[in-house]
Amino acid sequence: MSGRRRTLEGMGIWEHFTVQDGLPDMKIECLFEDSRGELWIGTHNRGVVRFDGDHFEVFTTRDGLLGNNVFSILEDREGNLWFGTDGGLSCYDGWKLQPVFPESGECRSLYRGCCMDRQGRLWFGERLHLGRPATVWRWDGKRLERILLSSDEGTVRCIVEDRDGNLWFGVSTRLYSFDGEDFELVIGPSSPFEYIWSLLPRPDGLLWIGGSKGLFIYDGKHFRRKDQRFVNCRALLEEPSGTIWLTTSDGRVWQCRRDNCKFQLVRDLDIELRGNMCLDRIGRLWVGTYGMGLYCYDAVRFEVFRETHGLPSNRVYCLAEDKDGTVWVGMDGGITGYDGENFRRVEMLNKEHHILSLLVDGKGRLWMGTSGGKLYMNEEGKLHPVLETDYLSLTSIAGDSKGRIWFGFTNIGGFGYCGDGIVRLFQSEAEEICPREIGALLVDRRGRLWVGSSHPGRWDGLRRYDISSLLSEEGKFASFTQADGMAGGAVLSLYEDRDGVLWISTTQGVSSYDGKKFRTFTREDGLPHEVVTAITQTDDGKMWFGTEGGGVCCYDGKVLQTIKIPEDPYNVVYAVHQDRTGRIWFGTGGGLVRYSPLEEPPEVAVTEMLADRRYDVSGRDAVEVPTTAGRISFRFRGRSPTQRASGLVYRYRLEGYDDDWRQTNDTQVDYPPLRPGKYLFCVQAVDCDLNYSDVAEVALRVVEDPRIVGLTEALRSSGASNEFVGKSSALREVLSQVYRVAPTELTVLILGETGTGKGLVARAVHGLSTRRGGPFIQINCGAIPEGLVESELFGHERGAFTGAVSKKLGKVELAEGGTLFFDEIGDLALSAQAKLLRLLE
Repeated sequence: MSGRRRTLEGMGIWEHFTVQDGLPDMKIECLFEDSRGELWIGTHNRGVVRFDGDHFEVFTTRDGLLGNNVFSILEDREGNLWFGTDGGLSCYDGWKLQPVFPESGECRSLYRGCCMDRQGRLWFGERLHLGRPATVWRWDGKRLERILLSSDEGTVRCIVEDRDGNLWFGVSTRLYSFDGEDFELVIGPSSPFEYIWSLLPRPDGLLWIGGSKGLFIYDGKHFRRKDQRFVNCRALLEEPSGTIWLTTSDGRVWQCRRDNCKFQLVRDLDIELRGNMCLDRIGRLWVGTYGMGLYCYDAVRFEVFRETHGLPSNRVYCLAEDKDGTVWVGMDGGITGYDGENFRRVEMLNKEHHILSLLVDGKGRLWMGTSGGKLYMNEEGKLHPVLETDYLSLTSIAGDSKGRIWFGFTNIGGFGYCGDGIVRLFQSEAEEICPREIGALLVDRRGRLWVGSSHPGRWDGLRRYDISSLLSEEGKFASFTQADGMAGGAVLSLYEDRDGVLWISTTQGVSSYDGKKFRTFTREDGLPHEVVTAITQTDDGKMWFGTEGGGVCCYDGKVLQTIKIPEDPYNVVYAVHQDRTGRIWFGTGGGLVRYSPLEEPPEVAVTEMLADRRYDVSGRDAVEVPTTAGRISFRFRGRSPTQRASGLVYRYRLEGYDDDWRQTNDTQVDYPPLRPGKYLFCVQAVDCDLNYSDVAEVALRVVEDPRIVGLTEALRSSGASNEFVGKSSALREVLSQVYRVAPTELTVLILGETGTGKGLVARAVHGLSTRRGGPFIQINCGAIPEGLVESELFGHERGAFTGAVSKKLGKVELAEGGTLFFDEIGDLALSAQAKLLRLLE
């Protein structure tokens, strides 16, 4: 009897975190994900670390932790975090760390064994102390209680609870159980597994035991060895799907799928592992090492297929899907098809040629173009050569409604078609009608042929031909270039979306053409890279763009977002395709990637608002800001369960100021000084799968500065015949300065062109000063004759000079107790300015 055919599974993507990413210690003792989705990392001697997907935040003894060597982490039902350290037990309520001490005895160095039972009690194992019995500590919500497992000493390395609520304790070479009332020694020092490193209770009631002698299974009566390959089996972990993960101390990570029942090596990290693994809420595996930091394995979103899975090579150029759902993959050295379970390879006539283009026509036949300028057709498993030329790189194939297959050559060969039993090439030496360097071609729904240039130095842009005109050798065409708004550079691919919009990818961006105008996207608009190699549209209407080094970019008509794969070869993308199951395939320089988007929306919160000071935005009331506050800045922070926060894109707008939403990758946006009125700041976080967070809002009310209102009232009350007219930001800034300087005893310099109101400002300073009860004396310096300057300023006695018939007080003396205003002071003679300077000093 034949067994069920096993589906071939791809590899996930590994991401590595080290001290260069902010991790404080490369030696990791334990891992735990809390109910908020944040990862907690216990380190060897740098405390405990909280990782929100983007930043590492460290807590040590300086913050209240009892020890910097953190071996175990648990979360209770109230959301408090508990840390078992080399100095005892600490609890974190989200605000501060508190030590937890027993009523009697000394809670010494705790170890990796920890568990919360179904009653909510917390259990922690203690490390070996010579002469001290094997000990566990239990927290029942009120007190910390010491429990002796036996009179023998030992380290409690693991504590687990089975499906029936029994607890199991791995203590050095011994195994204990606890049924809620009594502890029982199940097996003593003569156990076959020697040291117990890990325990895993299975849903079927079996207990898996990882020991220094291999992997064992206990059925309640007998122990049997399951696999002796896993010497020093340090950690066991089971997914909800039944997949089991296992690590060994020599750095190997193994996986056993439920439908396979055999362990397969996933990766050899080649570094010591000490039994710390964790699954996060979306199913990614986190592995902590003892010397090489932290690893994350994502096989939930990413599956990679390479030569080890049956591909001819790891460089994938093109993708197509036939009517049976087989995904065809063109690459270096050949072509293979994935039928949903395995790859089947098509033997090529010339294995040295690379498959650069693929097309499945209306009859289900597969067409392929090669780097050697050959065109093949695969029908019912038989490969037929259709065209053999001396030209290189047949990089583009398209079909029209008449069954003709159009093709184009990148170098010299021009373009042509096969159909009706003939093959025809269109070439022109002068390239006036039929260019010879074709980057991409496409037949749209209206039956028009679009041809893009692969060599802008010879001919530029895009041409549109009426096929009937082309076949009749009239050769009429329309031409489009960068001057029309299209992205410049060589054309790499063409795509028509469901609305009939043409998309053109080039070496300088991507453009859309709706029949009337072009719209172009570049790095400034959010593209991760200017060289856009591939385009497709998924069932939900989103556009996907492959780039050469920047990963994949998707666009929903509002936001451009990037899917960046942690390992660089996979970010060189040559092809993008969505299969009938909804999963998306990337042909890359490192292999074939199958991507499964997730629907896990991010979160965002506005953290603060900055203007003339820092404003609290935590309340529901509108934040009130004066008009003189100047520039207004909003800071916000996003968080995603599926990616780093630094990869989020933010949409924002200020209602009352912005007409539409804007996009940014920054976490702060700035606005100029605002007019009085009501505003509403809105921001959304958008992840790489174009999931949108809820909108975070801050209401803002900009009001006239009460200081300026007081200034105006003071001017009016002082009898000034004029007042300030206007509400510009510049005028508000001047009035703010007047308000600040008026109460002081400083000398004030007022600059400005004639007629700008220097005198009005001077009166305002006087009216708001402590001298407002004294006189305001204004001197028009430009109207004083040079010989009378000193007399005007300082006065004179009778007979002091010819014409001095009486004593005269100077303006300086007259202004005693008040304010002296020198208008046009720059017109004074330099000698008089020197004397005036000594007066002011």
